Amino acid sequence: MQAQTLRHAELLGRPTDRSITVQAFFDNPAEVCLQYGTRSGAYDQQSPWKTFAAGEPAEMLIEGLNANTAYFYRMCYRQPGTNTITTRPEYSFRTQRAPGSTFTFVVQADPHLDEQSDSAIYRRCLRNQLEDAPDFMIDLGDIFMSDKLKNAAGR
Repeated sequence: MQAQTLRHAELLGRPTDRSITVQAFFDNPAEVCLQYGTRSGAYDQQSPWKTFAAGEPAEMLIEGLNANTAYFYRMCYRQPGTNTITTRPEYSFRTQRAPGSTFTFVVQADPHLDEQSDSAIYRRCLRNQLEDAPDFMIDLGDIFMSDKLKNAAGR
């Protein structure tokens, strides 16, 4: 029996006022469900279990949500045909606000994380962004200066 390994933390996409898509990738076949609700730790709703092939995007659409509402969710997964469940940590999202509503966003540009960067300053910048509790973030890129770093062969 081979256990699944989540190849990448889940990603949220295609948010609307009534739905959101949660996506993850597993290195082995997996059955996945999402538990969610409007209070942290209280998941009064659950999606149906859905089976996904290894390496294929595991996309789960949550529909029937309320607009402008904070939701808390966690992903659960297991090997197909078994009852041993792995539960991911809780995360949250907010459904789309009404047109004309106020919102908050942050912009990040060119942190150039290389050997000359001060990681403490960058962590403080990220904490500042989190403290703003943004609805979304715009990242203008250039987070890594990988073109000037050596590869595994030392070149």
